[in-house]
Amino acid sequence: MPQTRTEPAFALLVRPGGTFRIIDWPSIPADRQHLLRATIECDRYTVADITADLSLWIDDEGLMVESPEINLPATAIHARYGNPHQFYCGNALFTGGTDSEGETLGLTKDQVLELIESLTEFSNQIPFQRTKN
Repeated sequence: MPQTRTEPAFALLVRPGGTFRIIDWPSIPADRQHLLRATIECDRYTVADITADLSLWIDDEGLMVESPEINLPATAIHARYGNPHQFYCGNALFTGGTDSEGETLGLTKDQVLELIESLTEFSNQIPFQRTKN
């Protein structure tokens, strides 16, 4: 039986310019699929497992489109925790790792704050959350 969390779970959307949005992570897997496509703004996505507790979701075709917008903040966050094998393009969504059933977990509040702190280190300025798309 999947383990359930009692605390809220989140995802962190990081755009190429460094702006971000904290998103409530859905408890229903089908809703997660919709959220991934909508926030990354793509039809096909892929995941880079950075650590056991941190994953990065990106457009699977991001490097193949004309004039891709490189997401340096997301690439820099990945570099802080692991060794990225490429630059990431377009919107990036950070989530937690997976549970024993293979379901993607959301981030804890502390994980979100740590990622936001990473953004400030990358840009030398305090980024701010955007509430509108």
